[in-house]
Amino acid sequence: MGTASQLGRRIRELRKYSNWSQEELAKRSGLTRPHVSKLERAAIQAPSAETLTRLANAFQVDPDELLAAAGLVSPKDEPDLNLLDPELRVVMRRVARLTKRDQRLILDIVRPILERERDEGTSGGRETYVSGGN
Repeated sequence: MGTASQLGRRIRELRKYSNWSQEELAKRSGLTRPHVSKLERAAIQAPSAETLTRLANAFQVDPDELLAAAGLVSPKDEPDLNLLDPELRVVMRRVARLTKRDQRLILDIVRPILERERDEGTSGGRETYVSGGN
């Protein structure tokens, strides 16, 4: 389970990745800058689910990511990356070596596809690739 310090680190990591100040995050989430600061410093031990959802929406991440970091929900099982198409695994490794700027460009391209899949609650009607399958 998560802790306030894990949550604080994750919020700070997402904020810095987004190149936002605490003030900018506060504006985007509807929180105050001091509240954001307290969350990042783990000075708030039990933030509300509403607060975490506001932050997740500002960062455009799944609210469960922050709720899990805070220990309010169990982390979702991570998918087995070995089930990905082998070519996609190679691409994922190469993306990990790119600059943050280039990773952000790729994310901007992929995000609409991921959001559509999330909103439809499907994998787009496609079967998941299974390595070594029939």
